[in-house]
Amino acid sequence: MNGDDTGDTGDTGDGNNTRARKRDHLRLVSAGAVQMQDLSNGLERWRLAFDPFPDLALADVDCGASFLGRELSMPFLIGAMSGGVSEATRVNRNLARAAQASGVALELGSMRLALEASRDPRTKERALDGFDLRDLLPDQAFIGNLGVTILHAHGVDAIVGLVRDLRLDALSLHLNPLHEAFQGQGTTDFSGLRPKVEALHGALNRAGLQLGLKTVGFGASTRALTRLAELPFDYLELNGAGGTSFTRVEAARLEAGPRQKAIRPFLDFGVPLAEGLRAAAWMRQPWALIGGGGLRDGVDLLKVLALGASLGSVAAPLLAPALDSAEAVTQALDALREGLRVAMFVTSCRDVAAVRAAGSALLEEVLP
Repeated sequence: MNGDDTGDTGDTGDGNNTRARKRDHLRLVSAGAVQMQDLSNGLERWRLAFDPFPDLALADVDCGASFLGRELSMPFLIGAMSGGVSEATRVNRNLARAAQASGVALELGSMRLALEASRDPRTKERALDGFDLRDLLPDQAFIGNLGVTILHAHGVDAIVGLVRDLRLDALSLHLNPLHEAFQGQGTTDFSGLRPKVEALHGALNRAGLQLGLKTVGFGASTRALTRLAELPFDYLELNGAGGTSFTRVEAARLEAGPRQKAIRPFLDFGVPLAEGLRAAAWMRQPWALIGGGGLRDGVDLLKVLALGASLGSVAAPLLAPALDSAEAVTQALDALREGLRVAMFVTSCRDVAAVRAAGSALLEEVLP
């Protein structure tokens, strides 16, 4: 799940193996035992600059934002969870209904199975069924999701065609080399992809669509962010360390042996979300920045915005509600929005523009 992803990020292997892996990921994340334990997202190092005398009324606080040309009730994205199996279809339909009801953006899980099956007219309609959700959220920002290594096997035209068939606003390419390194039949060839990313960005933009890059659960160093900034893209989903650990997901699936020993130092690994956001915001790039990884509530969401993100993102905490019903997800989102609204009130921020203007002035570092 996007920073708290279920781990539905693999783009290799045959269909049966891929479906079995997706079901494993859903089961492990919903059980709640694969969160990072010895590495936090770093948000606890910052407290909000509480204002006991805000110059506004709570009723006047407006959490509204915009993304991909769509109006949102708050600056928030439901992160990618899963796709391509029956359990994921139910989850995604509930998420889509909740996104429409609550006025937030939604990102699909990996669409690899849909991309491959869509090449055959006999399987295309069935393959798209679990992803073709636009009718359930006609007004909200809707994003697709593929692993960047898919560009080794599929052409730009096929990918753009899938995005258009699903009536998406944008496509995220997820970057997950550590996860792939320990995933059964994972793709570990990330070479030669930069020109293909450039070609895909151009093709999507010509079609009136946007392209995002997405780190998956381990963040990105300052050096890596500098190299990413050399690529053309429209938004960056920076899912930092501190949420779901995809190495913990894969460790639970590995049999005893050398790889199970090799994975141990990577169970809690990467750049914490707060550190990555500070580095990315300091770079002052034109792309929108989305922050995810272990967010729990409206206070965390405001901290992420104060650290420079345009939107916050959550995935894993919404999986259990999504397995229940759309109403359960809507209730969780409404609670998040109310928490953000109160947090903005007690920091004297009338709207999201005021949050962005204040930036890090809304935060005070917690000294050890």
